[in-house]
Amino acid sequence: MNNKGFTLVEILATIAILGILSGIVIGGVQKYIEKSRQQAYDTLASSSIDATKEYVMDHPGVEQVYFDDLLEGNYIDNISNPKDNSSNCSGRVKVNTKKGSNGVLDDYTYNVFMCCGSDNYAYEFPKKKHYKTNNCKAHAYDISEIKEIKVLHVYPYNAVANQLKNWMADKKHGDERIKVSSVYIDEFNKNPINYLGSIGNWKADVIVFGFWDCNASKDLSKNSAQLVDKFLSTGGSAIFGHDTITKGCGNHTNFISLQQYVNVEATSDLSWNGSNKVTIVKSGIFTEYPYRIGNQETVLTIPTSHCYGQVAHGDVWLTYNGITSSANKNVYLSTYGNNALIQTGHSSGQATEDEQKIIANIIFYMKANQDGLVSD
Repeated sequence: MNNKGFTLVEILATIAILGILSGIVIGGVQKYIEKSRQQAYDTLASSSIDATKEYVMDHPGVEQVYFDDLLEGNYIDNISNPKDNSSNCSGRVKVNTKKGSNGVLDDYTYNVFMCCGSDNYAYEFPKKKHYKTNNCKAHAYDISEIKEIKVLHVYPYNAVANQLKNWMADKKHGDERIKVSSVYIDEFNKNPINYLGSIGNWKADVIVFGFWDCNASKDLSKNSAQLVDKFLSTGGSAIFGHDTITKGCGNHTNFISLQQYVNVEATSDLSWNGSNKVTIVKSGIFTEYPYRIGNQETVLTIPTSHCYGQVAHGDVWLTYNGITSSANKNVYLSTYGNNALIQTGHSSGQATEDEQKIIANIIFYMKANQDGLVSD
């Protein structure tokens, strides 16, 4: 008769204690899972750095290496997502080089940027510091976030009226996102606002000039060059084709007035040697999307072309094969900010499959620079 049950207060106290203990256990388990995941990311990052060290030995001077390069070259066996192994992580290893203290051997540090599903992760070596970041959103594959690129092609010769539009048509190279409108340069010069728009109401993201030998001896008018100047100074992009910014072919004075936007110097040295082969001398987002056109030292085929009285002071991506002059005087493709110079057009406006892919990539790259997606 004196045996009593638990009171309501005792039951509630017991439930409360059990709840607290459960919370502690669950919290501990979650911390353990998160720590294990972080360690898995660190291990993958460390493995990618070890693989990159071998890659750099085979490719001296490389500035960054993509996970796909490591995987395809058998420098690494596995880049699967440590979270669930359901997919591969995309990412890159940036290689930072400085002269060693003895002045002979180089010292290297590495930054890894990984996108593993929804997790954005960065890792520094040799500091072994890790942190979450949005930088991997600047990885080449995230240029796929670009939904549409409006391109105005100002062509110099009637035979190439729909040339760029045909190259970028449908899914062939433009991936249905490069939308090209075309205008003959004489018509553009008569009324450039009608085609390009005005400040605050631009009709294009990227304006492309070319592609014909000597640009068919056509220059911009002073008024159209001034409008293009405003377009570029307010964040627009331009791609200058073969023999646009040059003192040859009649001296394209108004094109030359825009040379600072692509950091190209038109010179009076008009000697040239042509080639139908170009070599990638710099790799990055441009060489990755929408086509992986190759790593450094990859040779691509183009219609015969040449550099004519130009010195590039920006980023040189491709140079001609078999020509001994320095890269900036032997430039097939260079960029500066969100503008580019490409030597497409010497061979009567023809383009190989390689060259069409290069042009598609450079259009995406220009737009990515505009949108702040590039952080090479």
